[in-house]
Amino acid sequence: MTVQAGRQMHEARRNPQPPLLDAQALSRSAVARGRARYAARGGDREARAVLAAIAEDTTETTPLPAA
Repeated sequence: MTVQAGRQMHEARRNPQPPLLDAQALSRSAVARGRARYAARGGDREARAVLAAIAEDTTETTPLPAA
């Protein structure tokens, strides 16, 4: 193992990357939605796109309330 490979392994263990965004997981998990909203506020375009897709799906499938 090279020194650089060891440093990369150490960095990956100390700073794990969050899992990739999945629209189905975001629709099921409030924790994942909160993490995606935080990332979207920070300027993550992928998080904004996934949240927008979820918002479109929920507005299309939600029935209108009875009057």
